[in-house]
Amino acid sequence: MEVTHLILRDSVGDLVKILAKDLEHQTRRGLLLTPMQQVLIALRFYATGTFQRVIGNLFGVSVFAACRVIHKVSRAIAKQKRQFLSIPGNLADVKRKFYDVGHFPGVIRAINCTHVRVICPNKENAMAFVNHKQFYSINIQAICDSDAFITNIVAHWPGSTHDSRIFDNSNIADKLRDGVLDSILLGDSGYACQAYLLTPILKLKNTGEVCYNTAHRHTRCVIERCFGLLKGCFPCLHLGLCTALPNTLIIIVATAVLHNFALIHREQDFDEDIEDENVPFDIVALGSCFIPKAGIHDKQTQNNFLFIFLASFLIVKMKI
Repeated sequence: MEVTHLILRDSVGDLVKILAKDLEHQTRRGLLLTPMQQVLIALRFYATGTFQRVIGNLFGVSVFAACRVIHKVSRAIAKQKRQFLSIPGNLADVKRKFYDVGHFPGVIRAINCTHVRVICPNKENAMAFVNHKQFYSINIQAICDSDAFITNIVAHWPGSTHDSRIFDNSNIADKLRDGVLDSILLGDSGYACQAYLLTPILKLKNTGEVCYNTAHRHTRCVIERCFGLLKGCFPCLHLGLCTALPNTLIIIVATAVLHNFALIHREQDFDEDIEDENVPFDIVALGSCFIPKAGIHDKQTQNNFLFIFLASFLIVKMKI
């Protein structure tokens, strides 16, 4: 039998070994499913997004049995979050790789959000899930390194939630504010500029600021590439998930874990052409919480870092 999910074509055996303890045999009317079979069913779902294809192309199991298997495997994969969603390697090497991308010094991560379409939640606050493009979604925050390796993911906020609100309420923001993490993130103009989160300069006044924005844009594009890889690998995210909301959130985390698993195994023979089309909100009102217009910046922080950036740029030029 051919493994249809290209990303794990040669490494599915390793994945099964990791998940084996959590995948006790599933029995449905006398049908016994091995851990390998369960993983293949789940991978088929991630690659198609429909239960019907899972049933028709694989083992002839019922819709109910397929649903149970997919959710069980997704939970088992999501449990590996701490092992696979972390910063790989030495931080100095991570910073060097980021610098090689766009000559932006000191950066170890890029941040942004992307939307995954979901079915209408059967809740009173269903409208909270309607995003700026007028469809139901989950707004997912992801942080990645220069290799598009996901180091942090937040996947539970309704689609109408502003990117900056998700970040401000995240554990990673708390650690950065408290100095627990000595890191610099790059984000788009949907975030407020902070000492640890640098954004583009909106009103350019000189050549130095143009160079800053150019380096920022080239370096930050890795997060957009990351989203393209993620949704290209797992079309269920690109097409949308029709599962119940709790299961949807687990599936999103599971695909992020598999994304990193694939990068570790260097199996990157998948479609990178899917573009992420998210556009940051300008103004969002959530209940009594008013989020100001995107692009509010800490000017002193930008000026200080601009000086460091230009100094670094000049050193490189002098060495050449």
